[in-house]
Parts: sequence; structure tokens; C-alpha cells
Amino acid sequence: MLDWLIDPIDRKIFFSDYYEKEILHIVRDNQNYYSDFLTYSDLDFLLYSRRLTYPDTKAVSYERDIDVKEYTRNNVITVVDFMKLFDQGATLIFSAYQYYLPTLGKFCNKLADETGHRFQTNIYLTPANSQGFKIHYDSHD
Repeated sequence: MLDWLIDPIDRKIFFSDYYEKEILHIVRDNQNYYSDFLTYSDLDFLLYSRRLTYPDTKAVSYERDIDVKEYTRNNVITVVDFMKLFDQGATLIFSAYQYYLPTLGKFCNKLADETGHRFQTNIYLTPANSQGFKIHYDSHD
């Protein structure tokens, strides 16, 4: 799984040159490379069949602070309001969704087995010509 994820970078080069040393940014020409793990249909299914809650699911915007009350009722995501924010340019964030989608859960488990490290999947869905965050850095990989 790791070899597939970092392709075309060789595993030895990844660990010697990149792992905990340098940023590795791989550009894919194949827009379906990850489609076995996540599709728009998967997100639709989650939005309309599960009781999604804040803060695991939230909306952010570079342009303005979005109050959680704009798209939740008692911290439960109101899908119509949530999607309206997306239409207005907000980034939708789905954190730790390996617990919601079996394909992502299996993916994280396989990577954990291969590397001995814990993995989670965070999904960021940003409309074209929009930006979710100001320039920042994360303190974790």
C-alpha cells in the first residue's frame, strides 16, 4: 500500500530522503488514482445517510470566519446549510473519516501494518477558485 501511495518514489528513497525530513508532493495526472478509496458518491452517501456532527465535519473559509451555528443544529450538520456554504466557496472538512468509510479504514489499517504508525484520513473539499485556509503549517504529518 505504501509503495502504491508514494509511487513513483521508491520506498528506500522515501525513507532516506523524505520521511520526517522533507515535504513530498506528488502530482498525479490520473484523476481516478484514488477512486477506489473515495468518490463523490461516498461523500453524498455520508451526507445524506449519517448523522454527521461538528467538529468531525466542518466548514471553513479563507474569506471569513464561519460560525458553526450557520450549518449545525445542536452540533449536528444540517446538510442544506452545509452545502450552501460550499456553493458560496467554503471548504468542507471531514476529519478522521476512516471511521465512516470502510475503504478508508482498510487503507489506514494496511498503511499502519506496513509502517507501524497510526494513520487517519481527513478530506478537504474545496470549490474551484476558492481557498479554505490562510497560509499555515501543521505540527503533525
